[in-house]
Amino acid sequence: MGIEFTLKLEEAKVLLESNPELYRKVEAEIRKMSLKKFPYALFYEIDEPAREVGIIAVLHHKRGLEAFKKRLKLE
Repeated sequence: MGIEFTLKLEEAKVLLESNPELYRKVEAEIRKMSLKKFPYALFYEIDEPAREVGIIAVLHHKRGLEAFKKRLKLE
């Protein structure tokens, strides 16, 4: 299971690098991508000048956006 999860994370990274604006913004410049087959979401931002993706967090769906905001002190 751990290897499959790691592979899904790598697939997500490749997808985001090729099309970083694919997912909607959920807070300021932070975007959210749900992983396929796993109840987790990637939170990321785009460094516009460099066109690079920075993954900020990987959280279980039960944690939700509120837990993410608390983690980053956005509330």
